[in-house]
Amino acid sequence: MWRKRRKWVAISASMAMLLLMDPAFCGPANIKHGYFKSIPFQSPDRLGEYNVSGLWFPEGLVPFVGLSGPAIFVFKNVTSGKQWTVAVNAIALLDKDFWDKQGVADAAQLEPEALSEKLASFGVVSLSLSQDKRAKVGTCGRLISAPQVGHQMPSQSAAPDPVFPPINGAAPVYDAPPQASFPVNSAPPASHAGKAEKCLNLGDAVVDLQDIDFDGKQELVFRHAGLGQRYLPSYEVVRIPADGEPALGGDTTEPFSEIDGRTVINITRKQITIEGSNGACDNTEATYSRDTYGRMRMTHFWRGVWQEPDRCDAEDYAVEDQADGIGRHLKLLSRKSLN
Repeated sequence: MWRKRRKWVAISASMAMLLLMDPAFCGPANIKHGYFKSIPFQSPDRLGEYNVSGLWFPEGLVPFVGLSGPAIFVFKNVTSGKQWTVAVNAIALLDKDFWDKQGVADAAQLEPEALSEKLASFGVVSLSLSQDKRAKVGTCGRLISAPQVGHQMPSQSAAPDPVFPPINGAAPVYDAPPQASFPVNSAPPASHAGKAEKCLNLGDAVVDLQDIDFDGKQELVFRHAGLGQRYLPSYEVVRIPADGEPALGGDTTEPFSEIDGRTVINITRKQITIEGSNGACDNTEATYSRDTYGRMRMTHFWRGVWQEPDRCDAEDYAVEDQADGIGRHLKLLSRKSLN
């Protein structure tokens, strides 16, 4: 299974607080901390009830994405005036056409340090969190061809994020999702019988507010462009802290630690399916559902298995608790040839 290619550069909580206390935190004057150069940013768009600003420390390049590095986000409640910070790593803040709009024609040939110097000269970076960049709800669908482009729902008009530069302008083709993506042991709610199932398609916004775990509360969803499998974005889920409490880091439990551009978030079934893609017959799909205790637990698993000499089988599993109540195990439901 392809793993996320993250390059973590940690920002300590103490450093975040020191920067937050600096009166010039979001001013145009840039400061240096170690080998980082800070770039202030601010969004003209409100994210729910929050204004968003912060400092970015670009320190490297991500293929097909551009400048990337750690950042400290400040979220200020427009009603109460209270604010809190979240430190994230390996994040890209610039739109794909940023350098063209700034008239920097040779940006693709410049090293990160030179790009950072140019970026610093522009002052505070404007971070768009407009609705067109944020997640959309649409009919569930699956990308089944044109592997050079990313997962996208047919209901969204925007072009999919590129995995590799498009070949001859080939367009993606969509179809209904394979049966394995929506477990045979989990029917949709009766109220949705016969209706098209709805999925949440995470967008291009650097940070968004969405109810990812179906508990009725919104979480912060940070987009790490180019750091998922096959150069798709990966997403980091951060719980919003209660008043007076510090914001914690990203959720490290499955499935939230594995969400990327191939993940299917089925709102109708309240399920998250994590896809792994290693090749024509080396794919996996792990489906997580909300249990009676409010936890997201794996309930279904599907995988492609290569059988010598030239056969590819699909194996379908249920995930069950062990008899002793300790741990869980896979129960094979079916196996069939895909040839």
